[in-house]
Amino acid sequence: LLDLGGGTGSFLTAVLSQASHLKAVLFERPQVAAVARRRIPQTIANRISIVEGDFLTDPIPLDNDVIIIANVMHLLLPEHNLLLLRRLRQNARDDATLLLVDFWTNSAHTEPVFASLMAGAFLLRTEEGDIYSEEEVGGWLQASGWCQIERRPLGSRASVIIAATSS
Repeated sequence: LLDLGGGTGSFLTAVLSQASHLKAVLFERPQVAAVARRRIPQTIANRISIVEGDFLTDPIPLDNDVIIIANVMHLLLPEHNLLLLRRLRQNARDDATLLLVDFWTNSAHTEPVFASLMAGAFLLRTEEGDIYSEEEVGGWLQASGWCQIERRPLGSRASVIIAATSS
């Protein structure tokens, strides 16, 4: 399990606490990786490798069954999201699954309302990042060699888009 841009490891902590057979890689920038090393519970620390780097420029860890990108894509411009998905597909196993967790909207960017409000905040605070629709993500997936399987709500404001490698 590769958590790309996994922050301090909170997502992996939750997953590995429930699945004792899994091993994971947290890929994050050095400053954040240092915090993750301090915060990951000792009970699962031996099952998480922390790799430092920038996922847009540095080598991405290989040979993962599942790749998770959680709450990252809204921080990037569309062209960076497409670049990231292309880089992942070039390095992914032929049977890999990709899980994209974020605040995906409808095609009009009006629902969920929370996501629309976040988009407004991005306009005021930063030059990079936005809230994206499932259709936009589907286009990036197709252009980068992934095949979108489905979208599932996660019981909060976020949902997950599930994709697989396509031949």
